[in-house]
Amino acid sequence: MKTYATLLCILASFAIALTANAQSAITNGFDWQAMPSEPDFEIYNHRYLQVADDVVYFVGSTEDRIFNLADSWLFSYDTTNDAWEQVVNLSEGSGLDLIYATYMIDDNLFLGGRFRIEAGNWRPAVVVYNLEEDSFEEIIRYNVITSNNAGVENFFEADNGILYFVGFFSNNDGNNLGAINLENLEVETLSARRATSGIYHDGNLYLTGRFNVDGTAYGLAKIDAGTGEEEYLGAMSNPAPGQAGENLLLLDDSIFVVGNFPNMGGTTLGDIVEYSLSNQSWSRPINGSVGTITEITTFNGDIYIGGNFTTFGGEPIGRIATIDFENETLLPLSSGVNARVRGIQQGGDDLIVVGDFTEAGGKDLVGIARWTEDGEPVSLNPDSNEIPNIAILEQNYPNPFNPITQIRFTLPEAQPVQLDIFNIQGQRVQSVLNGIHSAGSHTVTVNAANLSSGLYVYRLTTPTQVLSKTMMIVK
Repeated sequence: MKTYATLLCILASFAIALTANAQSAITNGFDWQAMPSEPDFEIYNHRYLQVADDVVYFVGSTEDRIFNLADSWLFSYDTTNDAWEQVVNLSEGSGLDLIYATYMIDDNLFLGGRFRIEAGNWRPAVVVYNLEEDSFEEIIRYNVITSNNAGVENFFEADNGILYFVGFFSNNDGNNLGAINLENLEVETLSARRATSGIYHDGNLYLTGRFNVDGTAYGLAKIDAGTGEEEYLGAMSNPAPGQAGENLLLLDDSIFVVGNFPNMGGTTLGDIVEYSLSNQSWSRPINGSVGTITEITTFNGDIYIGGNFTTFGGEPIGRIATIDFENETLLPLSSGVNARVRGIQQGGDDLIVVGDFTEAGGKDLVGIARWTEDGEPVSLNPDSNEIPNIAILEQNYPNPFNPITQIRFTLPEAQPVQLDIFNIQGQRVQSVLNGIHSAGSHTVTVNAANLSSGLYVYRLTTPTQVLSKTMMIVK
């Protein structure tokens, strides 16, 4: 076998051929960044993300400790004016002891949660906060439930002027679906078992959770919005206590269910499943198990998931990823984040992420970060934003790998960059990057699903430098 030095000599003799093949967003110039500016106040416990009219809203607290019952604030970041605001103390204004869900419509922020009556006794409720009038209005408060699981847990909107909410707010397991008329804010409680999330499509409500019907646990419920007729789909085999669907996404003809479940609808694995509305069939978009997924959204036409998972296929994945349908795998977003993701939504040209993390992509990004294309990387830690005066190519991680790895490099200034992969015969087998990139650090994800096991060399070429390192694929 040729030595590493021989390989470098071979590669140095090659002419650089530019490629016109477009790469996915994950492998072409996306990176983790902070928001363009920092707030002049402290924020902790970021969660319940909403993006509306170029404004990012989320709930957090002002104290650095476990989420405080009396310290839930609404914070906002105006992307147009680059302005932060500590909007209102939601706990104080709403009276809710625990807030589980938010939903923004025009100037109204709907809050779902519960009031604490005494130890073990709760009253689920919905409160709406009007941003323009700076006022709170309680629109429903349910009777006492003696369960620590009580509360309004999620909202979803229909195209019929109704905002639905789900959760556990009735001791009768058949009355846990609420419907808010958005014209007059009147509430109707409907028949449905406890659910964690829902969507509206073509006159039907689709709910996920864990629905025990005649001795069988199901992960998806279909309810006719007109007649209330119920149908249960996605039977689960022997789910453990607490295993259930957590969230839903409708994309084209399919409903994607994510959560913490062993299987659903006859699939062999859980975590994420796809239900085809036209074929009424179940499948899995990925080959392998990932762990508990709680968040799912679309960004630039792709599906992104988040939660508290750390590995996929034996490789680190960092709690957030996108689905590669062609190869039935997950693509990590650089090295991901170092603690739980609690919200992901598209905001303009960026994917906005909130959660318990203090790092994203190896950078000091606390609680909120952007997955964004190009641009100068920004850090919440001013001392970590130093840029070297030469290009630096780092060792890929993980290494060895199968089939996903990340390559990180740093540029002293904006300049053309080409990143290619060569086999030991000196043949270029993959072009990863080819374009102008800004000064600072960049991380790209390489999918080597189409490459065989063996030793490869990856090479970074700039106008003034050629840098190479080896990596190993083990399948």
